[in-house]
Amino acid sequence: MSRHNFVLSANLHGGALVANYPYDKAQEHAMTSLMLSLQLAKAYSYAHHSMHQSPTCGEQFADGITNGASWYSLSMQDFNYLYTNCFEITLELSCDKFPPQKDLEKEWLANREALFTYLEEVHQGIKGLVSDENNNGIAGAVISVHGIGHDVTSGGLPIPQLADPFGNSPFSLIWEEHSVTAPLGMQPGAGVPLSPLSHQPESLNGSPQGLNSQP
Repeated sequence: MSRHNFVLSANLHGGALVANYPYDKAQEHAMTSLMLSLQLAKAYSYAHHSMHQSPTCGEQFADGITNGASWYSLSMQDFNYLYTNCFEITLELSCDKFPPQKDLEKEWLANREALFTYLEEVHQGIKGLVSDENNNGIAGAVISVHGIGHDVTSGGLPIPQLADPFGNSPFSLIWEEHSVTAPLGMQPGAGVPLSPLSHQPESLNGSPQGLNSQP
């Protein structure tokens, strides 16, 4: 986790049916990214076949989620949040900790859509590349977002050259304003969500001040 910049993960457990979010060692109000953790946990529980309904499984959890500090300590998700770039929640997938083979397909079908939904959560937020004038990735740059007390650091892998998977289709650009800083006076790039249009877009004059976009 320290060598590779994962940004989202899940720890899969059994023996209960609940999505557990950090912190495990402190009360939830101490976490600056609490709303994101709640969103990640609810994304899974509400996409699950029955987790959000808090079915009888020994304990009852509103919305099928719980804060780790209110339940029992797991620690891996706390480590990821505090010392890496990764957000992690713990998923208790089944009331039966060791389901028999005949029940595995049923458990897979109950969790499949929720797993896919959780994976899709990785696409929210801002994303970008920190590079020098030669387009080389810069490792160790600290990225800060105003109002979020959780910085992340960049990796140093070569920046990939991405092809257009939509065949040069026209796209709509959806801009949102964020205050982002990077060290050494470098100007951050802005990730731009793209969605295909059914018609040719009108020309736009100008661009948001201080932001550069590369589709």
